[in-house]
Amino acid sequence: MSTAASPHHTERATPGAGPDAPSTPAGPAVPPGGVAGPPAEARMGIGFARLVAVELRKMVDTRAGAAFHLVVVALTVAAVVLAVVFEGPSTFDTIRRVAQLPLALFLPLLGVLVAAGEWTHRSAMVTFALEPRRHRIVFAKIVAVVLVTLAYVLLLWALSAAGALASGPSAGAWEVEPAVLAGSTAALVIDVLCGFALGLVLASGALGILAYFLLPIVLQIATLWGPTERIVPWIAIERTLAPVVEGATLTALEWQRIGTSVGLWVVLLTALGLWLTARREAK
Repeated sequence: MSTAASPHHTERATPGAGPDAPSTPAGPAVPPGGVAGPPAEARMGIGFARLVAVELRKMVDTRAGAAFHLVVVALTVAAVVLAVVFEGPSTFDTIRRVAQLPLALFLPLLGVLVAAGEWTHRSAMVTFALEPRRHRIVFAKIVAVVLVTLAYVLLLWALSAAGALASGPSAGAWEVEPAVLAGSTAALVIDVLCGFALGLVLASGALGILAYFLLPIVLQIATLWGPTERIVPWIAIERTLAPVVEGATLTALEWQRIGTSVGLWVVLLTALGLWLTARREAK
């Protein structure tokens, strides 16, 4: 005689097993008073290191991104070759200064494009659905662009050293002040973060790039007007960072101007960009 199955039965027998074989659960256990929550991995969220790795990969996993980096590397190599060919026997520092020009021009644009990427490519909805805490995405982007900038600096130094070796012996070929290397690297990183902040606030790669190139011109014109003549030296970041690039010993006034300009164009703009990013509608 067959036995009717109980409507509250929660287990099923393993196929092919005998009547005494243990049965397997029909599904995940549900708490007595509600619905089963998300798995532990989902509750913990995506690790920050993984977010940084994703942002690094996003810089090169498209044709446009790969082409951008190829152009930057090619121009840096070309600058080293030109410095060796036309300058003759050159020092490491001479070649480095020439070859850093493409990096100083293009890497801040990379900061703009990375910051505005989610809105430019309309991928914000997917990105923020996977990681709803938007500030973590922004911080991961910041770490990613700083790491890429430092990688380019190491490439620059390697190419400059190769150029110095290829150009032949010269007096003081390897004489360079550590303060100059550290200062030029710091200034480049700050420029990249300034571009990043502009892209984060404007949420548009085109507008961010336009603003990055127009702002120095506007500030230069502002020096011609009497009331702003004393203000511009405090907020024109290319002016305040000039002694840093040269590795000079900074005075208290110069430190104050650096703090003011960096605080305005990097810290304040990034904070504003974080506030706007948290409130923008993801489409």
